[in-house]
Amino acid sequence: MWIPVLAEQLGGKTDAEILTACIRENRTLITLDLDFSDIRLHPPENYQGIWVLRPALQSIGNTLDLLRRALSMPATEPIQGRRWIVEPDRVRIRD
Repeated sequence: MWIPVLAEQLGGKTDAEILTACIRENRTLITLDLDFSDIRLHPPENYQGIWVLRPALQSIGNTLDLLRRALSMPATEPIQGRRWIVEPDRVRIRD
């Protein structure tokens, strides 16, 4: 189930507060925020999963295309404890 940050009353909250909510609710964070791609700040093993979407141009269509592409992978790639960087031409996964 997809629940936007705003629907969870987390709009304007810090990265730490958003990640705490994800941990508490056992959710994967899907974001465009590149701060979450830094494994030194956000070690993947501490989270259900973090997906950082990197569309060539930030439009709704490009972002949804990346998300659809990434969603087809969990059947073969585990999410938990991993950080995914989803780009138009590749998906980089790091434990």
